[in-house]
Amino acid sequence: MVKFRAGNATVTVFYKTLAKSEGEGLEQRRLIRRISNKDKVVFKLSYLHGKWKIIDPPVLRISKTAMIARYEESILEYRKIINKPDISAAQKKAYQKEVETLEFLVSL
Repeated sequence: MVKFRAGNATVTVFYKTLAKSEGEGLEQRRLIRRISNKDKVVFKLSYLHGKWKIIDPPVLRISKTAMIARYEESILEYRKIINKPDISAAQKKAYQKEVETLEFLVSL
């Protein structure tokens, strides 16, 4: 649904949510299952200099396909170095977390 008023607009979009991110940084961040068939998001827009601009953007929504592609790319890069003798424990741990996250995303 779109509503216009004097150079401003609101656009209502409904998303299907599969998961959400919790925590900060590599160590704390994780995805948790959160199924919602109708997540309502309202975008506020303003028409400035001949273009519509989002004002006060809501929390990002990222498609499952895009997330899987991002993790697959990351894992491919890790695989280039994972068996090298000088790889650190932190790098091994980060790689394992990427693999686990990808498995979780595929399972949704």
